[in-house]
Amino acid sequence: MTSIQRNFIHPPFLFILLLLIFSSYSNTAGAFPFLYLQPGDRLPRLDFIDMHTAEKHILPVEGNSPQVFIFWGAEIIEQKQRTIKVLSQFQEALPFFEERNIKVLGIDIQNNPREIRTEIIYNAGATFPQYTDPENHAFDTFGAYVLPAVLFVNHRGEIAVGMGYDRRLMEFLTGEIQIVLKEKSRQQIHQELYPEVFEKDPAREKAETRYNYGRNLIDRGMKDAAVNVFKQAIEADPHFGPPYIELGCLYTEIRDINEAKVMLDRGLDLVPESARGRKCSVKLLLEEVTP
Repeated sequence: MTSIQRNFIHPPFLFILLLLIFSSYSNTAGAFPFLYLQPGDRLPRLDFIDMHTAEKHILPVEGNSPQVFIFWGAEIIEQKQRTIKVLSQFQEALPFFEERNIKVLGIDIQNNPREIRTEIIYNAGATFPQYTDPENHAFDTFGAYVLPAVLFVNHRGEIAVGMGYDRRLMEFLTGEIQIVLKEKSRQQIHQELYPEVFEKDPAREKAETRYNYGRNLIDRGMKDAAVNVFKQAIEADPHFGPPYIELGCLYTEIRDINEAKVMLDRGLDLVPESARGRKCSVKLLLEEVTP
């Protein structure tokens, strides 16, 4: 988008659009969260206001130190909660950044009232510098569309990493920084982030294979054969929950109430978030009370 095109976006319209995006509560850590910036760009040096001194500062600071910018807001309740969580995570991770001489800075790009800012920073326990953005640079010049959002800028002032909010944001960010600084390879970071992919237990792998085969049998209407296959999956790995749930659902269908209850209870102990397990449990309760 050219600078002329950007000027056609009226700030209040963009702000309303951003609020609609924020209110969808989507997690987009995998996406670069700025419309007008790209990795490799030099981050424009613009003026922001220090929250504590009210002095104007030009950021990013010139020098040889990399910098991390946390762009945050509190326009809606979940956004506020996420901001507190992210600022708290950065506070806990300060030793990681200090060891690498990386400066951490927070910027309230929605310019919330002072009492809101104070509450957020207090609850997060954040001690690193905080700024406001009265000129709306983050919206108008950077095109921020996810909050909180993070930029890691290298010692040359170039954007090396950018990501939006995610529950594992700190893990992803510190991993990417270690890759940029050539401390670790991308494969090493992926192995740390997703150990189950690299170090799958042979027993679990066998259980998953039998489970998937059992599901295939159900789809083909071969439920009796599926029962035996799910039992094989449990025998391979007694701590793998889905086969118990499938057996519980099958036993519910044939009104083997006792076996269904045993299997569903065990399955939901192992996979409490299973929607299928909860659905079959409700069916089982109905079967129990039906003459």
